[in-house]
Amino acid sequence: MEHTIKDSLYLDTELFMELVQTSSEDLKIPIQLIEKDYHISRILRALSRSSYESKIVFKGGTSLSKAYQLIDRFSEDVDFAVISGDMSGNQVKILLSNLMKEVTMGLTEDNTFSDISKGSKYRKQAFSYTAYTGFDTSVNPVPARIIVEISAFANPFPYEKRMIEPFVTTYLKKQKMEDVIEKYHLEPFELNVLSLRQTLCEKIVSLIRFSMSEQPTASLSSKIRHFYDLNALLNIKELEDYVCRKEFVRDIKILVEHDQQAFDEPLGWKDLKDINQSPLVVDFDHLWEILTPKYVENLSAIAYRDIPSSNTIKASFLKILKSLREIDLTNE
Repeated sequence: MEHTIKDSLYLDTELFMELVQTSSEDLKIPIQLIEKDYHISRILRALSRSSYESKIVFKGGTSLSKAYQLIDRFSEDVDFAVISGDMSGNQVKILLSNLMKEVTMGLTEDNTFSDISKGSKYRKQAFSYTAYTGFDTSVNPVPARIIVEISAFANPFPYEKRMIEPFVTTYLKKQKMEDVIEKYHLEPFELNVLSLRQTLCEKIVSLIRFSMSEQPTASLSSKIRHFYDLNALLNIKELEDYVCRKEFVRDIKILVEHDQQAFDEPLGWKDLKDINQSPLVVDFDHLWEILTPKYVENLSAIAYRDIPSSNTIKASFLKILKSLREIDLTNE
């Protein structure tokens, strides 16, 4: 592949499109997702260069893809948690504002995004980019935007250092084109990333919390990707064993107590005294029967590899349920 060296790959439209196309063909990932990954990676790289880098932990489903190569789906969310420590409320507020500006530089805020938040402990904004490859929603429903969340409510421990690289870098490394990687600043970089154990626990507790809403099926539908992610996590033997141990019960209990302090909604969440009161635990078989079409529709649209069957996902979650039913929130 011939190339003309410039400071920014994205400014060289012709080369950028060629690289995205060839990466897509080689890695067998849809071209729109290769392009989106490039912009997600730009945000993550900006964090790695920020003075706030040591205070931030990359978390959520996108971290499972970018930092652990564990899942084969795309997300439009980039989730960051603040290690607030002894920071004052004003210091946290300034960090959130400054970091959001730093990591999204070069992107355009999407003012049509309705779920925006610019609070003193939590920010959520959407940013769009010019999609050179063109976004055909009939082929790929993931829009040309990225939602960035930065939260000081989370408890992002434990975390570890992980290497991250965009898909175009993966392709260039395979082609031994280190000169292009270097000249376009596409080298792998390092970030603090939430541990797999804690990610597992966070996704489980999130599902429990959303199941406590007045319309649990609708609320759980909005979190359907968690079931896919949990299945991928349980494919790791260490984590499969972990959910059967007392440590898991302890960690879930701690996280439930933390999140009951941090989140007021849904209404029944703070009053939950017994996990066996959660519709997700009480009536999972019935709920999953209703959720299965949503799982197939949603994950088929955003995954770039074949998705596990609904029965496989169900079997994985039943392993988790067995341990969840042993948790006593009233026992100190």
